[in-house]
Amino acid sequence: MPILTTEDLALAYADTGPRDGPPVLLIHGWPDDASTWDAVLPALHQAGLRTIVPTLRGFGDTRFVGDAPRTGNSAILAMDMIALMDALGIETFMVTGHDWGSNTAEALAVGWPDRVERMAMLATPPRLGGMPTPPFEQAQRRCRASATSSSARPPTQCRAISSGSSRAIPQP
Repeated sequence: MPILTTEDLALAYADTGPRDGPPVLLIHGWPDDASTWDAVLPALHQAGLRTIVPTLRGFGDTRFVGDAPRTGNSAILAMDMIALMDALGIETFMVTGHDWGSNTAEALAVGWPDRVERMAMLATPPRLGGMPTPPFEQAQRRCRASATSSSARPPTQCRAISSGSSRAIPQP
């Protein structure tokens, strides 16, 4: 992966697909990395889309520069993505986020609405511009229903997932 140096990061990213295709920014979640998107890249490229796949701060070959904030804050990650797209000369783009990457995609759409043409959020509830988060019990029920219908997310992880954070939340 090439490395692009911004004010805060040495940011690893892949820029693949047709160079003249409409750009799609694909943002991975936590604790994933850019390889999250490997299986879908061929279909996106076949559809004529250019894909930009960064490795977020704290992951893979992306490194902090100087005193850059060591944070996973969605707004900071969104600013990292804008710096990447600016450096690549991409003014408008589509964005897809998975898990924590969805929060970043949402922050991009809210903070830079003139730049985001379309957005897809995978594995996260939308809260565009401040929509209320569902009550804990409702989110927990959703997580448990998902966990029982799929082996992808064991019920023991529902406490942290349903609260929207990465720390364990005591069961009621």
